[in-house]
Amino acid sequence: MMDQKPMEGAEPFAAPSAEAAHAYIAEYEAVQMRRENLLDRRRIARFAVIEAVVIAVYLTVGAFTTVTDSRFIVCLGIFLLWLQLSAERRESIGATAAPGVTISRRRPWSIVAVVLVSIVLIVVYIAVLLEPVPMVLRFLPGLLALIAFGAPAVRALIRSPRIADPVRRRALTWNERIATMAVGAAMSGMILFVLWAQGDLSLISTGALVFMIGYLALWCIGRISSRMPALGAVWAGAQWATFAASAVLLTAALVVPEAMAEHAVAVAIVAVGILAAFIAASFRSGLDD
Repeated sequence: MMDQKPMEGAEPFAAPSAEAAHAYIAEYEAVQMRRENLLDRRRIARFAVIEAVVIAVYLTVGAFTTVTDSRFIVCLGIFLLWLQLSAERRESIGATAAPGVTISRRRPWSIVAVVLVSIVLIVVYIAVLLEPVPMVLRFLPGLLALIAFGAPAVRALIRSPRIADPVRRRALTWNERIATMAVGAAMSGMILFVLWAQGDLSLISTGALVFMIGYLALWCIGRISSRMPALGAVWAGAQWATFAASAVLLTAALVVPEAMAEHAVAVAIVAVGILAAFIAASFRSGLDD
């Protein structure tokens, strides 16, 4: 028997016959099968592995700062930008669920994930009470997150079949090129600013505010205008690699400012080189999913 909720002010439709109900179910299963045949589970699992690594790295970096530290705000901005790009990428490959879509829905994995997340929260709470924070506790949240999200993603990657259908590519449009260059300018500019600030948290807080305002403006424009391209969906290896390099260098400038200051000229040259790499990558082929 199929239940239904009638529209307000309208009489409910007559319940379908058993044959019609079976036909609905069969059609639903057929749609699910067609969708499954179009999804590249291996590509989804591979991206889930990358997501697990990024989450683990972010938690580890966050453990070396505090929520009141301006460096944490910049790290949060980088992570939010990554979340936006990764969400666009996940949608383009059909993985529209939350991060960790390849995690099995079996009860054991759910229990493990809940236990590990609980341990992370307890460790963070203990770390707040301790001064100085033990080094082991700084690395533990990231390690546990890597296990919780990475293990099932690797398991899915191993079990996913290879698909011979090659990935389609196309040249980026001018809007996509300009947006790619804008991301490169923001990342490279922030690296140079943090390098110039030389660990001065008051200056970094100003830069963090500008960085976050820029991200929020980008996010708002993407919600009200269709001209803002979904970069995560069209970026290929060259663009993603350049973004990863800029994020790593900016994070290093935030976490170890003394080491970066000792090699300020070299770091500045690399930052300018990253901007040039973003410009070059914008003229490389992107994906056409």
